[in-house]
Amino acid sequence: MSSREVYTVNVDGVDHVHIEVTDRAASAKWYEQVLGLVQCKKLAQWGDNKHGPWILATIDDQPALALFQWDDVVRPKNPRSRDNTIAFRVSGTEFITFVHQMPEYGLVGTRTKTLITGTADIVDHDVAWSIYFMDPDENCLELTTYDYAAVATFLNK
Repeated sequence: MSSREVYTVNVDGVDHVHIEVTDRAASAKWYEQVLGLVQCKKLAQWGDNKHGPWILATIDDQPALALFQWDDVVRPKNPRSRDNTIAFRVSGTEFITFVHQMPEYGLVGTRTKTLITGTADIVDHDVAWSIYFMDPDENCLELTTYDYAAVATFLNK
């Protein structure tokens, strides 16, 4: 073993997560309607290549997701792993608004078929609340808030 000091990278945060979808345009529309993610302006050119990523970003144009389209030759569909959940942090207000809107989205939960208020897909983690659901391509998603007291009051817990 060398006696020289090894440099440790200081990560700023997660830049984006890759997910596979059947139709990038349809998936981008779904993510915009449900989570408010839009095509990342500064990386839009990457989506011009059908095998490249369609980068979705937050409202301030920060990358969040990279949508890759399944292709039986170039990008065959990978089987879903045991736990490939992508968690998004939101404020307590956004979480409560999402709970109100869940029936309109027709979301499928990860533990139940239809996501509705009060299902097992809304989980109390004692210091945070999370909602688990799937996108149309069965990618597992989670919304989490650390505004515990506000959500507990809303859910009468």
